[in-house]
Amino acid sequence: MLGFDAEDIIDYIDKWDDRVHPEDKEKYLTDIQLHIDNKTPYYENAQRVLTKSNEYKWILSRGKIIERDKKNKPLRIIGTHTDISIQKEKRG
Repeated sequence: MLGFDAEDIIDYIDKWDDRVHPEDKEKYLTDIQLHIDNKTPYYENAQRVLTKSNEYKWILSRGKIIERDKKNKPLRIIGTHTDISIQKEKRG
């Protein structure tokens, strides 16, 4: 979706965070934190993410923590990333 090869995998959250457009980063991080803090039942956010070719694509991220430890710290999360660039471009 972002043009990376297998050896370029960015499945660590901090690597993804580094690619989020600066104008979108605050809301993106806030939305994730709200879910981590159990204030929202799931996470959903649309953000621009830098591709391998140094262009931005709009990505809709959705996720849900499915396992926490005894101190309520997240252990496992499931989710999806969907390219919504075409829909965003149509809206202007």
